[in-house]
Amino acid sequence: MQRLIDTVTSFYGTGISPQRKLFRVKGGNFVDRLIALYCKDANTIACSWSDPPYTSWSESTTITNGSANQPFSAFMDTDSNLYLVFTAQTNMALRFVKITFGAGEWSGGSPVTICDQQDNYYPVIIGEEGGKLWVAWNYFVAPPEASHYLHVKSSVDDGLTWGEGPNDPGEALTSGYPYPCYSSLVIALSKLFCIYTYNRSYLAYRCRPLTGGSWEDEVGIYTSSYINDQFSSDSSPENRVGVAFRAPTVGGICFKEYDGGAWSGLHLVEFEDSASPSLRYFGVTPYVFFTKNYGTLQDRLHYNYKSGDSFSSSEPLEIALGLFDKVFCYDDDAPSKYNDRTTEAGDTTSADVYHPTSGALVKDLNDTLYLGMEAPFSVVHAILSTGGTIGTVEWQYWNGSSWQDFTPYSGAYHFTGNFIVYLWEDLYSCPSDWQIKSVNGETKYWVRAKTATPFNVAPVGSQITAISDADYINVVDG
Repeated sequence: MQRLIDTVTSFYGTGISPQRKLFRVKGGNFVDRLIALYCKDANTIACSWSDPPYTSWSESTTITNGSANQPFSAFMDTDSNLYLVFTAQTNMALRFVKITFGAGEWSGGSPVTICDQQDNYYPVIIGEEGGKLWVAWNYFVAPPEASHYLHVKSSVDDGLTWGEGPNDPGEALTSGYPYPCYSSLVIALSKLFCIYTYNRSYLAYRCRPLTGGSWEDEVGIYTSSYINDQFSSDSSPENRVGVAFRAPTVGGICFKEYDGGAWSGLHLVEFEDSASPSLRYFGVTPYVFFTKNYGTLQDRLHYNYKSGDSFSSSEPLEIALGLFDKVFCYDDDAPSKYNDRTTEAGDTTSADVYHPTSGALVKDLNDTLYLGMEAPFSVVHAILSTGGTIGTVEWQYWNGSSWQDFTPYSGAYHFTGNFIVYLWEDLYSCPSDWQIKSVNGETKYWVRAKTATPFNVAPVGSQITAISDADYINVVDG
């Protein structure tokens, strides 16, 4: 169930698809404790943790306030220590910090500079079983060259030193291109795999034996226009390497898997508009989590998994963040007071959510918009073709005996324009006395917006859902 951990103001929040920021303690006295890392603001990386059943989370703890407003990534070892790589605010250097786990708490050390040459972006990090650390990132050489390279670098002393020092830019795995490189690191088949995209055209990989040696030649996985950071990789207990990625030529999310001998064919995960894939193996089954677009700034969390030789039909991850089961426009002066606009509220057709008598969503005193679901919900996303003026509404829910007034968590909203209304802080914060009620023959959990002051210009809706704007998904390891 949806739970608010913190409010952030950074651009990326939880980062991009190839990166990892959500981890689970896998043994000891604190087994199954989750820790989430995130960009709290433009310069601060913070964390919060929770124990099962994950209904409450710790206060935010700052890891560093010297990061740039850029995505970062982390890796958790078998002792639940965290290894973090990020771009520095002051000079776009690549930096590292180890966050040590002990007695149920994580404590950060002093940042170490990995590379202070040129500008460094989009890092990922992984550790071998013996403790050797690897980082891969986008290395940008400033104009006049203005080229992006994929670089890698390693540390054999737990991140205290990297390569020959900060002046060492590491090893380039690609040539220079005008567009950024994005990468992920996976260990499988006794090899380190670096899977990456470059020049907005190629998804490929290079690998090297864990026992040492050089990087093998590049092997292509997929070629397409506008392929970028929209991919995620993972390894299975069977030593398979999987990659889920947005394929622009297909228009959706696809999946391929490598068994050490060959790559599988292209599996379609979701055809419709979808983005931000996050791949994780749960046992031997690959699950792909992603967003699916339902309209303007309405990206809903979905998931799918491979069953047999193909993926099933995708399912929403959270029912309450979806389309309303029922939407009624109520006109107090109309011969037929209730008008069902459920279908119209769920589609993207402009100016079709209104009562046919008034021609408005709500207009005169006591006109009401009813929004109902089978389960409690917390969001109302209103897309209007016409914003209201002068008029006001009262927000109410049914407490079992009467309609109870409340002010939405995000503040008063009177249908003046497009807006995401957060009714409560999150789903755990729904009123304890909120109960189902029959409205126009439909028994649901209802929230209604009732006209308290008539509108001068009445609002007309285009789409009204319970879908917020989801992006930058991170999924914990299985």
